[in-house]
Amino acid sequence: MKWVRLVATGMAWAVVYNGLWLLAWITFMRREWTEAAGASGESMPWTLEFWAVWIPVTVAFGFAVGGHLLSRPADDDTRRAAWAASLVIWVPGTIGMAFVPGLTPRIMVLDGVVNLVAVLVASLVVTGGMGRLLGPDASENTP
Repeated sequence: MKWVRLVATGMAWAVVYNGLWLLAWITFMRREWTEAAGASGESMPWTLEFWAVWIPVTVAFGFAVGGHLLSRPADDDTRRAAWAASLVIWVPGTIGMAFVPGLTPRIMVLDGVVNLVAVLVASLVVTGGMGRLLGPDASENTP
């Protein structure tokens, strides 16, 4: 696998994932989080420290998903591989929300759905789009 391809795929994954989250935030999630924080007396978790950790984490997720998808043989079912990679990220993240103080069941469900959609769409985009953009060597397993 070529490093340029992995970096491009990981960065594209992070951009798509965070872009979808931004869209959800602008359209409905901000209101939900604001109401939940106000009702529970907890502060919003979106601090500078949070973003300093979150951005590199999503890029790392992108590299992991990209590495998994790019290392698969070209004749593999890429949608199935994208689903599998997405679930590996989504399941622990969704379970982890149960341990965040002040989250209502409604927020956990909405957040979980947005995360699943964002993770899956990002994985499908890099599987289909990046493969066409960067060439046919998806099954090349050399570093």
